Amino acid sequence: MDSQVDQIAKTVLETYDSLPAKYKPVKATDDFFQWVPLSSIVAVKNNDQHPKCLSLGTGMKCLPINQVAEANGSILHDWHAEIVAIRAFNHFLMQECLELATSPETTSTIIRRREAHELSAAEGLQPFAIHDDFQLHMYSSEAPCGDASMELLMEAQVDATPWPIDQLHPARKHPPALLRGRESFAELGIVRRKP
Repeated sequence: MDSQVDQIAKTVLETYDSLPAKYKPVKATDDFFQWVPLSSIVAVKNNDQHPKCLSLGTGMKCLPINQVAEANGSILHDWHAEIVAIRAFNHFLMQECLELATSPETTSTIIRRREAHELSAAEGLQPFAIHDDFQLHMYSSEAPCGDASMELLMEAQVDATPWPIDQLHPARKHPPALLRGRESFAELGIVRRKP
């Protein structure tokens, strides 16, 4: 029997494989296929061996900052696979909630209506919740950018001890608000731009 992690990966890859060719990278030459990261949000009910793929996303780019203003909100700024998968998952959740809100007899396998005693003004009277017996998992074929990949980078070093900051930037007294690429990989929680 496969582990839960293996089942999740298998479910995502089978779902991706079932998509029409127009949603996948193309064969560039006889021996070379284009490649792109794949991410997904998967629901697992009570450690069931049949995970459900709720969203898929592929991609690996951001719109250059100098083109964001020209987009007028009509172009996706960040289309990294994990961002696309999360956006698709949010869309899925909103659709499920809309169906529950507009039809009292509608049910969902993922979303439930909250009981009256669960509603509170402190939580904004949110009427829906994910069923308690579900766990959500994110699958990514590659480590996401930013802090999510820093530990992998540190582990890949011969000596994983973080480099002293003053060696890299002797004049710097405080952590910057923005870092370039993976410099100062031991510093987490800082916005990183592409190299």
